Amino acid sequence: MQARHCVVAPFHPAAASDEWLELIRAHCLGLATWLQSQGQKVTLLFAFGGESHGEDTPLPLIAGVEQSFLPLPEGTHLHLPPCVNLELSVRVADFLGTREFDFIHFQDWKSTGFVALQRRRTLGLPGGPVITTTLHGGTEREMESLRCFPAGTVDHLVNGHGERWSIQHADVAILPAGEMENWGHEHHWEFPITRVTLPLFGTDQRADTAWASWLPALLEMRPRSFGPAAPAEAPPKLTVCMAHHNHGAYLAAALESLSAQTLSSFTVIVVDDGSTDAESIETFSALESQHEHRGWKFIRSINRGASGARNHAARQAPTQHLVFMDSDNIARPEMLEILSQSLHRSGADALTCHFQLFAGEVPSPTRADSWFAEYHAVGPCLEAGFLTNVFGDTNFIIRSEVFHKLGGFRELPGFSLEDWDFLSRLVHSGHDLEVVPQSLFYYRHLSDSFSRRGAFHTNHLRVIQPMMDASPLWVKRALLAWFGSEGPGQFGRQQGYLQLQEKIASLTAQVERLQQERAEDKERLKSAKEKASRLRDKLQAEKTRTSKFGHKLRRLFFGGQ
Repeated sequence: MQARHCVVAPFHPAAASDEWLELIRAHCLGLATWLQSQGQKVTLLFAFGGESHGEDTPLPLIAGVEQSFLPLPEGTHLHLPPCVNLELSVRVADFLGTREFDFIHFQDWKSTGFVALQRRRTLGLPGGPVITTTLHGGTEREMESLRCFPAGTVDHLVNGHGERWSIQHADVAILPAGEMENWGHEHHWEFPITRVTLPLFGTDQRADTAWASWLPALLEMRPRSFGPAAPAEAPPKLTVCMAHHNHGAYLAAALESLSAQTLSSFTVIVVDDGSTDAESIETFSALESQHEHRGWKFIRSINRGASGARNHAARQAPTQHLVFMDSDNIARPEMLEILSQSLHRSGADALTCHFQLFAGEVPSPTRADSWFAEYHAVGPCLEAGFLTNVFGDTNFIIRSEVFHKLGGFRELPGFSLEDWDFLSRLVHSGHDLEVVPQSLFYYRHLSDSFSRRGAFHTNHLRVIQPMMDASPLWVKRALLAWFGSEGPGQFGRQQGYLQLQEKIASLTAQVERLQQERAEDKERLKSAKEKASRLRDKLQAEKTRTSKFGHKLRRLFFGGQ
């Protein structure tokens, strides 16, 4: 039986090789070659970071194998958190979302399969492919072989998480040798139920024979992919919980984006958290009347902070599923439908998603320059979540039973990191957090927002307090020192990046306006020239007519003279 295979090679075909990379390169090229020799249809995808693969890059000579470079990223948008391999994994998932394969073969190294597996678990992949991941030990084992300590940066931690996830959530984990499974257990890697020990191509002459004996079993897996099946019944009803405080200028656009949702089985509860701005109070009342026919609730409360307002809305919710949304953000039309279906498909307790940041006018889906950065949620990576929020935004869906079991958002004076805190507690308590790797809403970046005016040091200590409380005193001190070198500095850099990108977006908009004005001036000039030409023609016609009339007069009064 012929099947369609994609072998994802996490390297540049012309990259200089060291001992570690050569092992992975030889296996990927050998696997692609061998599958083709067995009558399989094979695509070899080279996935690597960088801006360009080079038009003259030589490709390996593998007859009958389609060889592709990962498409280059469009635009110059900032990606948060700034993790190179996470961005690479997003691009791999985007590519696989446009192609249909029966089997996809990943290596754990550089976590190229991480986001594709997230996508398969929440959104699904075309064709419902079986996914295998070969265990090399990722960057963790590479560092051990080089006798180096890990960097301890968010980038490094997220990459390690993605490498382990790529093994844990694959349909099949391929172990190059028996001792690799022992290594994985010693380093607390988790394996899927199905795993098989097979030699690596290029380093073991027994590979052809061993893989040939296993190929029939692999091909038999195709009709029964182990990934979560698409939900058969309708997605569950849900309630959107929204806190509002002096955001009358933005509330109408947020609610309008909800009224345009492709999902119909939802309701909305908006809690005004003691607004003091007269226009915001007036807008709140006007919108209450405007959406009365939808059955949406508008509740007025004393000022308790955003957490208190969200908790109030959640207590009033009549459904078993909750979605939280900020009153200054904009939901894409498919947001609620995808969140609802993905929660149902994955069976998770909560889901976050990617989102795009903007400043100024409401973004347009057809204009990439209307937003300036994209946030890629990582999910349940507690080690990186100690330093920065990799879990997701307040805009998440959760089972109401789980939300209330955790006590909702903590209501602390001046606390502005409530989303980071809640999602951290969710993961720390053992609940299942998944990520929809697709941007489902636009996040309004306001330079004077409460989260940017709050005391970040104090608020961050509140977030990491549960982890600190469970640690001995000397570990607490070490963790704080680690945070001092990687946490606030990185947060400051991220804020600097955001401000720079915001300035770039503003300048780009100004350039576009000037270009538009220039184009309009050109059109006006063209129109004026055409009008002047018509007037010249008309004047010439008048002169000609006047000349003929004068000629007639001379003939009348002076005869033939």
